[in-house]
Amino acid sequence: MDRKIIGFEQDEESHWLAQLECGHLQHVRHDPPLVHRPWVLTKEGRDQFIRTDLDCLRCDQFEWPDNLVWMKDSNVFERDTIPAAIIKEHQTSAGVWGRIVVHEGSIGYKVLVPCEREFLLTPELAGVILPQVKHYLIPSGMVTLQIRFFRVSNHTQEEDTF
Repeated sequence: MDRKIIGFEQDEESHWLAQLECGHLQHVRHDPPLVHRPWVLTKEGRDQFIRTDLDCLRCDQFEWPDNLVWMKDSNVFERDTIPAAIIKEHQTSAGVWGRIVVHEGSIGYKVLVPCEREFLLTPELAGVILPQVKHYLIPSGMVTLQIRFFRVSNHTQEEDTF
């Protein structure tokens, strides 16, 4: 899934990592002849790639970034109180992740990008909401659920105040 590069940092071995808008980090090595990225070796070269797209393999796998901080939780919903807005196609803002937590029962969860995928969420299987990815819930039987929202943070959780 394409994500914008928002910055760069180096790992403990001095290899360059792209900081992606989703919160993931991805190596962008110049390792000829396998990978040809001479632009990563200079600040000017890296600056030219800020705001360009890079395929985020971790988003494709629905993996959580390491630097998420909790924002808020939704109300607890039952089948008859699930807001109409979340059973229609919608998406979160840039940098906003969600976790659909089913307390009882089950609910369908359809993700439309990068390729259509459908999950049956249960108390044992939470749903991962990726930033800026269209999705919706499919109620069928009895269910009790809540949605937890997180955001990407570029600083430590201890600095956050809620």
